[in-house]
Amino acid sequence: MDSEQKMDTYTDSETNENDKTSLIEETFGNNVSATVTEADTETGKTETDLTVAGTETEADSNEEEKEKFDWKKELRDWLIIIVAAFALAWAITHFVIIKTEIISGSMIATLNVDDHVVANRLSYVFSDPQRGDIIFFAYPDDETKTYVKRIIGLPGEKVEIKKGKVYINDSETPLDEPYLHEKPVKSDWGPYQVPE
Repeated sequence: MDSEQKMDTYTDSETNENDKTSLIEETFGNNVSATVTEADTETGKTETDLTVAGTETEADSNEEEKEKFDWKKELRDWLIIIVAAFALAWAITHFVIIKTEIISGSMIATLNVDDHVVANRLSYVFSDPQRGDIIFFAYPDDETKTYVKRIIGLPGEKVEIKKGKVYINDSETPLDEPYLHEKPVKSDWGPYQVPE
């Protein structure tokens, strides 16, 4: 029940002043004060005027909020959020992740041409590279290009290809490469010592 509708006038001929005050306090709470005045001496009816202390209407509070709204502060806050978002995005893409598009078929069937991939730049901060890991690196002849390759030789190892098969450290058994899409070309390469 809306308190504003009941605040105007309360009329009752059968209750006394104390009962009215108690009823008003129960209905509206302790913030209400009641004033009883005789309205009609012939009928014995009384009128009670209600006053609610310390309240304001919603219209008053909305007007105050509109008056307090500061466009300069709002604009400044939005600019701070936008600049912080761009700075965070720049930092993440330059120090945390790397994104690239696969431009050659050398990684088929693991990665296909025109695939877009994202990798973690921090992968080897707390661990060493492992054989079989897929890595991203700048192509040495054109550092604007990002290459994606699989590690087959680890630092300090000697890598050699004989008849299309990879041998590590003069091993008699070739490296198991189940990820290859097609049989390698039977050619020889190396030996090559992987730098430390």
